[in-house]
Amino acid sequence: MEKAVYTQLYDYLTEHNILNDNQFGFRRKCSTTTALSSFADEILASMEKGEVCGAVFLDLSKAFDTVDHAVMLKKLSAIGVSTEDIAWFASYLSFRSLRTTCGPELSEPLRCNFGVPQGSILGPLLFLIYINEIPSFIKHAQLSLYADDTVLYYFSNTSQDLEEKLNADLRNVCVWLNENKLTLNTKKTKFMIIGSSRKLSNIDSVTVKNSDFKNQDLKHTGGNCARMGLELLLLKTLLLSLPVLSYADGNSTRKLLMPKEECEKISSVEVRYNEFYELYLGHGNGKDDIHEHGIIYQSLIRAVNACCPGMALNFTLVNRSVESLVQEDILHHHDVQNSSHLIFYFPEFTSQGNLEVYSHKIPFLKLRKSPGFALVMLKSESHLDISALDIIKPSWPIFALVLSLSWAVGILGWAFDHRSNPEEFPTPFVRGMFEGFWWAVVTMTTVGYGDKAPKSIIARILCIIWMLAGAILLSLFTANTTSIITASRIAKNSQTMGKKIGVVNMKQFVQAELNLGAHIIEYTKVEAALEALNDKSIDRLLFPHYLDLLFFMSDPDLGIP
Repeated sequence: MEKAVYTQLYDYLTEHNILNDNQFGFRRKCSTTTALSSFADEILASMEKGEVCGAVFLDLSKAFDTVDHAVMLKKLSAIGVSTEDIAWFASYLSFRSLRTTCGPELSEPLRCNFGVPQGSILGPLLFLIYINEIPSFIKHAQLSLYADDTVLYYFSNTSQDLEEKLNADLRNVCVWLNENKLTLNTKKTKFMIIGSSRKLSNIDSVTVKNSDFKNQDLKHTGGNCARMGLELLLLKTLLLSLPVLSYADGNSTRKLLMPKEECEKISSVEVRYNEFYELYLGHGNGKDDIHEHGIIYQSLIRAVNACCPGMALNFTLVNRSVESLVQEDILHHHDVQNSSHLIFYFPEFTSQGNLEVYSHKIPFLKLRKSPGFALVMLKSESHLDISALDIIKPSWPIFALVLSLSWAVGILGWAFDHRSNPEEFPTPFVRGMFEGFWWAVVTMTTVGYGDKAPKSIIARILCIIWMLAGAILLSLFTANTTSIITASRIAKNSQTMGKKIGVVNMKQFVQAELNLGAHIIEYTKVEAALEALNDKSIDRLLFPHYLDLLFFMSDPDLGIP
């Protein structure tokens, strides 16, 4: 019964677009990841404009347990729920009681007049309706919500404007909370400013103050604390990614789900990565062969230092195939589970449609989505021999149309001009017809050859029309010829059936997910794969993303033209 009501209510909210777009909690196709990504995207966009972001992270005290039933029913009525249905919801919410046990003793039941049932199907959805109108009370800033977890944020160039607008909207939020009998947890409510180092150095002290905070006004004075905000966001994404960046296969590397208490036992994390992916982690002559050129390396380091100063984060270059790493992980699975030192392998792959991996149903957090792989081959093999017959054969309809129209226009030209211009368009008809055909062809191909020129007005109008039409017809013929040559070249160059294709540390994924019909050969280094391609030991070299190919083409040491 409850599930059926939930389905109808959710469909009703979706159909009428009632739930606020900034609410990411307990909604289909929404999660903490989408909420985080949306917030981070807006922050990065504001930084590109030279702005800073002031963010107040609001926390409500026992939000689900303090929902007032009378207010809840009024909100259901306001969104169009019928009187009969509201009576059902009143019964669902109010006719509940609580009891407490202590050893063998059991208290008397106590009527529950507040809260939505936690652990129920309908409870979270009812809470979303309860707080759905809070964005309408915000005049200046923006909101991002995940159920009761709310971020109030505002972008500005000056500390004065930032402080004024955030405090004004914070007062509005507190008024709404009081009216709806919800309480702000001031001890857990935090404030931070996020921006570039240069911009933050020019921002004065900002104070977020409200009467509900009492003596716990939240202040920001600039410096490293401000930059910590963005790093915390990155940490949440990237550290969650480490255990799950694996190819989604039952025999893949790690099946590990850490509860919070286990996480506290971890003293160090090791990322074992392959050299091919130095684009992401960076590879050089520094400590552990890592340097700052990697896309995510520096963010990981700063985030761990900011949030978990006691945890060591190490990177180890392994240059080993995924299959061998899988076998190693299986052998040491029990030791890894009970060790304070965690080892993860980076990167691993999954298909684009995969949302979960492993038996524990851990969400798969994709760091990058590939629009398609890139195949590399030798230039000498890309040469394509194609005869004139190969071009004319598929183009014969256009060729026939050009000849037919030239013949028809030639006859019309002779008919319109042979009386006023008998020297160039003579009689009889048979001879004049061939002269007209000659004139039509040279006019179309050369826009006027010069040996024949019509003299009558109607013949000249026909000539103008035919020159324009001829240009279009020749363009169609040229375009068709080009497409035939290009299609033939692509068909030959992209052929993978029966070919030997080299990959770098991704054989398992390619064999399982890409139906290439090819013999896949795995290499641990790009240099080895390129050498095999030059020696014709393999026919093609596959990159999972064309940007990877461009990155390696920019490296003069690899010699990719």
